[in-house]
Amino acid sequence: MFSKTTSKIPTMTRLLFGKTTVNVGIIPCSLIATLAVALGAAWAEQAAPPLNSPETALISGPEVTVTTADYQQALLALSPEQRHTVEDNAERSQELLFEIYTEKMLAREATQRGLDQRDDIKARLAEVPRKILANAIIEQERESTPSPDFTTLAEEYYLTHQQKYAQPERIQVAHILWSLKCDCENNADAKHIEAENVLKELQAGANFAEMARKYSDDKGSAKHGGDLGQWFTRGTFVKPFEDVAFALPEPGSLSDVVKTEYGYHIIKLLAHEPAGIQPFPQVKGSIIEELTKKYQASAHRAFVGQYYPTAEQFNRTAIDTLLKTHSTSDQQ
Repeated sequence: MFSKTTSKIPTMTRLLFGKTTVNVGIIPCSLIATLAVALGAAWAEQAAPPLNSPETALISGPEVTVTTADYQQALLALSPEQRHTVEDNAERSQELLFEIYTEKMLAREATQRGLDQRDDIKARLAEVPRKILANAIIEQERESTPSPDFTTLAEEYYLTHQQKYAQPERIQVAHILWSLKCDCENNADAKHIEAENVLKELQAGANFAEMARKYSDDKGSAKHGGDLGQWFTRGTFVKPFEDVAFALPEPGSLSDVVKTEYGYHIIKLLAHEPAGIQPFPQVKGSIIEELTKKYQASAHRAFVGQYYPTAEQFNRTAIDTLLKTHSTSDQQ
């Protein structure tokens, strides 16, 4: 509809384009609207930085703004692993932006309260560059120093420290419990009879896990089919339970009904390992981890030790005076 409408505008009306003056006569309203939109878009494009500009505002607030430059700087401050996690995860990127904005707001509030003028705050701020640079060169040295073949070292260590990896006999078991607080319970005989009946069903082929879930009063293990969930060595269980459990001949074996201070049990052997030296593949990972930590600690001490002050560099007189001053001020 606008394309068919015209407006009477004085012949000498001027439209300014930069420094150029254009004389126009009668101009359609639609053309005026089009020109206004185009000029507005052009001015807006000149006023706002490109979306990938460092000055682009990612979060704008009345007091502080988080720009692309702020975000990129925060990314660089992260470790490479953390940086990749943030860059590959939109949610983590949003969290980082949220954190930057919040910290800027808190820092602004701290400055308004004059905290930046406190001596202790000034001292901590002054320490930051020194500590960052010191840690940076330590990290650079660690990354650039070649590491030995820890697998070979682990094998050598294992062969010379085998007693360290001695393992006592251990078992994994499941059980079904009929709980008794004391022999005086009126239904003690009934529970014993039920346990014997369940044992017969198990010996006939019933599923142990299903029976444990149905009958066991040990609700923690019952939901796992009676499995106690870990390896056990001698001395862990009460003696009647332990004696029977360790005497079961092979995985899958069932005990008779066993009575302990906790009630009646049916025990199933799930796994058994005799006493012996743990095989190297089983302990290889932990040995390599241990040797790596020791090597890195030793390399750290050797590198940093090069920069320790010598005894001759200490001004003992001045240090003693300083310490006495501190002692006096503490007593006051």
